Amino acid sequence: MTKQLKRRNNGRKPSGAPRVKIAISLPEEQVAAAERAVNEGRASSVSAYVADALERQTDADALGEFIALMRAEDGAPSVEDYAWADAALGIAGQAHKRATP
Repeated sequence: MTKQLKRRNNGRKPSGAPRVKIAISLPEEQVAAAERAVNEGRASSVSAYVADALERQTDADALGEFIALMRAEDGAPSVEDYAWADAALGIAGQAHKRATP
């Protein structure tokens, strides 16, 4: 993969999925942010910027659904679960700051 292609796709390989042209309305400040990203070389186009944002949102939605499924099957994590995870991540002592819904 060329450096230019990596840069254009944030290091990801092109999906090969067909593209569909649509028209959307966005707040002016979001359009300005997308245009700044293009001008600063952080995105190859406004379309690429929006597609990356949609991909991140899709990933976040899928993760949220997965966590909800885990909680439905196993219940919310306990204080002990958080303490174990904090210790495993090297951030012991943080569990008491979390609220378990």
